[in-house]
Amino acid sequence: MGGAHGVFDGRRRPTLAVRLARRRLRVCHPDRSPVDFAIALADHAFLVAFADFSVIMQGSELGDCSSQLARKAEMTLRETVIALLLVYPVLYASVLLHELGHVVTGHMAGFTVTSFGVGTARPLWVFRVAGLRVYFAVVRPFVGLTWAFMPQLFPSKGRLVAFAAGGILANASAVAVALLCWGLLPWGGAIWIATAAINGFLAVFSLVPLKPQTGKAPVRTDGTLILQALRSESFAAPPPLTIQTERAFRGLWSAIGDDLMLQIHQVSAAEAWAALGEYDRAKALLAEADGSQGSTPSTVRALGHLVRGEVATGLGRFSDAGRALDDAEASFRDDAHALGLLTVALCRAQLRLQCGDAAGAVVDLDSLLPRIKATGRAELSTAALLPRVGAAVILSDREALSQCMTQYERARRSQHSAVRDLYVYQTGARFYTACGERTDAEPYFRRAIAAAAELAAAWLDPGERKHFIERSNPLIEEARQCLGGSADLNQLLVALDPGPEEARRERDQRLRGVGLRLLLMNGVGIAAVAALARVVEPIPCRLCIGFAVVLGLCTAIAGLYLVLDRTVGRWVPALRWTGGMIVLLLACFPWALVIGLVAIFLTFRPPSS
Repeated sequence: MGGAHGVFDGRRRPTLAVRLARRRLRVCHPDRSPVDFAIALADHAFLVAFADFSVIMQGSELGDCSSQLARKAEMTLRETVIALLLVYPVLYASVLLHELGHVVTGHMAGFTVTSFGVGTARPLWVFRVAGLRVYFAVVRPFVGLTWAFMPQLFPSKGRLVAFAAGGILANASAVAVALLCWGLLPWGGAIWIATAAINGFLAVFSLVPLKPQTGKAPVRTDGTLILQALRSESFAAPPPLTIQTERAFRGLWSAIGDDLMLQIHQVSAAEAWAALGEYDRAKALLAEADGSQGSTPSTVRALGHLVRGEVATGLGRFSDAGRALDDAEASFRDDAHALGLLTVALCRAQLRLQCGDAAGAVVDLDSLLPRIKATGRAELSTAALLPRVGAAVILSDREALSQCMTQYERARRSQHSAVRDLYVYQTGARFYTACGERTDAEPYFRRAIAAAAELAAAWLDPGERKHFIERSNPLIEEARQCLGGSADLNQLLVALDPGPEEARRERDQRLRGVGLRLLLMNGVGIAAVAALARVVEPIPCRLCIGFAVVLGLCTAIAGLYLVLDRTVGRWVPALRWTGGMIVLLLACFPWALVIGLVAIFLTFRPPSS
């Protein structure tokens, strides 16, 4: 933009407004440095208002300069309104694109996608495309959800990662396309920059392993699912999370007509209740799943039979359990599902153990062991250890129990499950207590209480959490008799049932963990932006370097605060209760600053000459 020239009569000096306008319009020249341009933006709005006021007071003295500034003010207002109107539509479209990425990669990985959309309740519009339900809901309209299931019980790690990473890849692709359009097309600059910024934020946020809460529904980000798939080769969630997910979204599935997904989650929630020993609740959910309408895939039907067998075994109805396992075996055999048949065989060994035939169960497990190892599935190998532990206790075989405990300690590093921990360690603790060996029982009681505390913390409903703690009272009493009033036991009991102050500290620790993960992502971002700065043009290079500096500065401040928190916070507990929020804000500040600067740039950038 060239300099503005006022019209004067030669007898009077230019007014202050004219001199300011001339100086500031020269500063805003596109050839100026980004630092000067940022300074110009700071008082640009004030300058426009001051110049317009001078136009009114001094008439034609400003001449062409006043008319240009008036046009600039009009353009600024228009671009501000456009920028504000673009944020929510672009965000909504980006969330929908994220879920569409899950749909595409899910189909490519072998998943069966039943529905996807935005919102968590009260769908406003539902339609079907090639058998896939697409919905737009009113409640929490910027939360995207994709509902799918895998026909195989144990999908490969690659398939799980591909499905979880689909949304991130879709947002990353949108960023690349938007930046390309911004550089090549002479129109729509605000749209392309907003699209790139919002999709970039969604991709980074989805990659961070978090477990946020959406209303009463606990959800997991794509980063959490990817990390879990790499560690344990499954998306398996703790039983409380599975149960609460079914409760939170059953209204949505019914409203959009996704009966299959409702049935699948009812069976999964029944399995979770059975794992917690609540067989009556599991039976009620299975009855609801049987009453669902529509056709049921054979894998889902076979899984329902397995859960019915587990529930019948827990209730002592061994004949019903045998029939349910027969039905499951027939379904898996029709589908030639080898891993499903192995799972049925493990359930039969568990049923034999519950019937009192521990020696026969050991024989069955020994015959299954080579087949399980041949599959290479760590989940099956870990599941086979549970009936072996129970059989060793019934047979009073200390050597076998010690070997099983050693194998389980190795397996749980990658196949962590609080439910399995509670069963294995509680069984071992009670065995050694019955043998009068309290010294050997003490570590198992501690681990069992820790597993119970982990399960209790997973409940979002205070009533369910209280009910679970009440069911854990026998274990707590046994641990007290064995450990007495030790400090370790008291600490575990506080974790199992925390008071208000402990709850605040626990919440702060969760926020601190989220902030530390974001700071780690910021560290990766510094390296990525620094590498990008070496291959782009001069002005984008300076912007990349500036962004890297802001990221580094906020990361350094957060690190310094953590050091102070670990030192000064020992004597000021109030700081420790707010430290997690401060770390999280410091981690998010660079991204919020960049989005704000982009919005300011789109709003107040000077028009080209």
